[in-house]
Amino acid sequence: MKLRSIALFSLFLFAFAAAGYSQVVPTKMAFIDSGAFADEKAGVTKYVNAYKSLAAEFKPATDELISINTRLETLSKEAQAIQDKFSGTPPPGVDLNALRTSLDQKVDEGQRLQIDLKRKQEDLKAKYQKREAAVAGPIMNEIGNAIEVYRKAKGYDLVLDASKLVDSILAYDKSLDITAAFIADFNSKSSGVPAK
Repeated sequence: MKLRSIALFSLFLFAFAAAGYSQVVPTKMAFIDSGAFADEKAGVTKYVNAYKSLAAEFKPATDELISINTRLETLSKEAQAIQDKFSGTPPPGVDLNALRTSLDQKVDEGQRLQIDLKRKQEDLKAKYQKREAAVAGPIMNEIGNAIEVYRKAKGYDLVLDASKLVDSILAYDKSLDITAAFIADFNSKSSGVPAK
């Protein structure tokens, strides 16, 4: 009798677990490629505009970094040209002391610029991340909420971000990709102007 009770209890547990499991397995799923949100022509207008405004806001700082980097490249070429004059026999009339002084000055300036560039890059990165969170963060929350509303309205049990699963998905039915439909729906309901 004891063995029969254990068998019945085990069968009951198995049936209960199977019934519970069948309720958890999604029956209708889809993919959204969040990477497509940034597409200038077919993406989320508000998202694209937010990043355009960030790019414009930070253009002077990025231009300054480009200028510093260009100066470093120029200094490197100039220093290399001076070092090339030291190899072998120097041409007549070349003042080696003046060349050494010039090389030392270029190396010193290059080191200063490298330190300045690194500091400015770190400052810019921190400022950009803070502004990105303020400008794009609310938009990402809005998009996340809109995905949930869209999921419920269309009857999907599960919506996955295809851009996060690129290496995991080997093949799938293209009808599961609802990216374009979601973006069109979102753009039709949202103004394209990001909050400041």
